[in-house]
Amino acid sequence: ATLGDEPALISRLLDALCAAGMLYQANALFREALDANVVASPIAVESLVRHGVRAGRAAEVALAFDAYVRAGGEPTLRTFTDLITALSKRELARRSRGAADDDASTTTTEPKSTRTKTKTKTKPATGGPDGNRTPDALDLWHTLLASDTLVPDAQAYTAAVGAYMARGAPDRAHALVREMNRRGLKPGARLYNVLIAAAGRAGDVHGIRAAERAMRDASVRPNAATHGARVAAYARCGDLSSAERALRSGMGDRPSARPTVHAYTALVQGLARVGRVDDALDWIARMSDEGGASPNAHTYSTIVDGLVRVGDVARAEALVDDMRANGVEPTAVTYNTLLKSCVSGDSHLSRVGEKTDGGASNAGARGSTVGVPDGDCDAAAKPDGTADRANLDRARRVLESMRAAGIETTVVTYNTLIDACVKNGEPTEAAMGVLSALVAAGHRPDVVTYTTLLKHFSKEGDVAAARWLMGEMRSVPGMTPDATAINCLVDALCRRGLFAEAHREVAAMVADGLAPDLNTYGTFMDGFARLGDVHGARALYDAMTGRASSAWIVDDATGSSGSSGGSSLAGVGVEVKTPPDARVRLAMVTACARAGLAKAAALEVLAAVEADVERADASQAEVDELQARFRRELAASRVADGRTVARRVG
Repeated sequence: ATLGDEPALISRLLDALCAAGMLYQANALFREALDANVVASPIAVESLVRHGVRAGRAAEVALAFDAYVRAGGEPTLRTFTDLITALSKRELARRSRGAADDDASTTTTEPKSTRTKTKTKTKPATGGPDGNRTPDALDLWHTLLASDTLVPDAQAYTAAVGAYMARGAPDRAHALVREMNRRGLKPGARLYNVLIAAAGRAGDVHGIRAAERAMRDASVRPNAATHGARVAAYARCGDLSSAERALRSGMGDRPSARPTVHAYTALVQGLARVGRVDDALDWIARMSDEGGASPNAHTYSTIVDGLVRVGDVARAEALVDDMRANGVEPTAVTYNTLLKSCVSGDSHLSRVGEKTDGGASNAGARGSTVGVPDGDCDAAAKPDGTADRANLDRARRVLESMRAAGIETTVVTYNTLIDACVKNGEPTEAAMGVLSALVAAGHRPDVVTYTTLLKHFSKEGDVAAARWLMGEMRSVPGMTPDATAINCLVDALCRRGLFAEAHREVAAMVADGLAPDLNTYGTFMDGFARLGDVHGARALYDAMTGRASSAWIVDDATGSSGSSGGSSLAGVGVEVKTPPDARVRLAMVTACARAGLAKAAALEVLAAVEADVERADASQAEVDELQARFRRELAASRVADGRTVARRVG
């Protein structure tokens, strides 16, 4: 018999494959059956979606679900609810990683206030003419609203509230809550958990408290997830006192609703991130003694991260040993966190940038090397290389421990090792060797991998390597360079005086929807300062301060900067919307002094910069530094000019 002769067979096969964890095979069978015009039962589809969601394959099952609806299938309300919730979580995870939204260019039409009845029982999500775009959570919500046979219940509305919150549309989410009330749908604890978590992500302490009050007013009892959401939300907002109070109140709740390890970990992480490591360790003891919960690897890893942040590497390594002694095996995240301690030259990560996942820092091309000859800054910071060698030795030791424990390396592991090579002055061959090891281990380089290597090449001023690496990055399907990566390429170009090419990269960056920032413009100003190009520095500075009303452009022929008012300049204008900071002002003064301007012109520039400092309400210390740098660079430029004349005369 074929599937067409016995349609119920497909449902039994799907159930069996899902129960056995064979999701790939189940999904393939499901799609093949649809191609043969055999539609599975709603219960079988519900099982496929439920198991797919649990396995973290929401996008894959969403495509299958959409095809099922297009084929005339009638999914259950629970299937809609489960999939909307899972896709919302996927959206949040993507946003938290800072990744570009695959479907950002596609806007979803808001549903009408009343559900429109249609002749078809359920209209599929229409992501595009070919129907191949993965439907998102709101697509499915609109499909559900258009159904003739299904009416959303409180759980479905709660899932939709989460979808709008994940999309960054809190007004629509709260409108759905009001609609629930009008329809007499009694919300459960999950709705308020969603509202509390969303307020925490937005840094809205008042929103957290408003959701707590609404929950009390509705006489909805909190559950364990509620306490976890409250603790995590307050911790995200930096209100650790309220987070501790929320956790203590949960510890006094009924046994079934007491906080789980996730709530304790959220508080421990918040404390560790601000350096309160001892308080975090105290809470680990309390969760075991009083809370009836046991710390897991993530709980310990957050404290390891806190210790690494404050530079207490020895204690961090000792804590990993304590983990094992307490029966908790370290994970790849634990070891990757330890590897971060090998990135900084003095074991303190306060100088490494902002990124905390073991990858390249967000600093990009940021630096304070303006007015310092290339290489001198690094030599002054690390005179004997002892710290560099100690960091690299520790990195090797951590990696050996990781392998001895049977923990598989991840992309983050290799990204951190590449960053350690870059920060500790290892040659290019060492960093590229780690890249080769990453590929040999079966991993694919990601945006952080490329950006970290670009940071190295920009520091070295290796334009050819930076161009090649950016080309490789752009050739990878689905990978788009971010602002940090482009800033690194711009830095390499500016270090070699290739301002016109660097400007074209910035123009393309703007065309792609990315915003240049102070790092971008500071890189140009540093380059102008190194060459004493006061004309280029002045044009960009005037654009940043608003003295030039037209767009900032760079001449393709000469590399000089100017405004769009000059017809001889062939570059594409870039509207500068970022005011200068201390770094940019210092570069402006340095370029002015190195250019050897006449005294009157030089003093005019210095006076204008000092006036900007006053308007920016900056400190007197910055004014003093500007004046001192100006005098020092001006004297140095005169000595250099004198030596040049002497050589010519001799």
